[in-house]
Amino acid sequence: MTPEMITELSATALVGTLLFMMFRYLTKDLSQELHKQYEIICDLIKAKNELAKTVSENTNDITDMLNRIAGILDTQPTPRRKRK
Repeated sequence: MTPEMITELSATALVGTLLFMMFRYLTKDLSQELHKQYEIICDLIKAKNELAKTVSENTNDITDMLNRIAGILDTQPTPRRKRK
């Protein structure tokens, strides 16, 4: 082997090692970012489900109140006594 071949092989090995380390670092960093995004999405889904539950409960309460009011309006008024 000539010194030029050893130099080229060394440079190639160094570049290969650096690329491998860079890809490993980026993969780790990307995995962390994906995990953060996953946690945010899970929190948003939980908040959406809580909101839907609250809206459903409020809708039921409002419907009950409206039915009560409609029942009051539909009842016949009590006749008034005539004054003498």
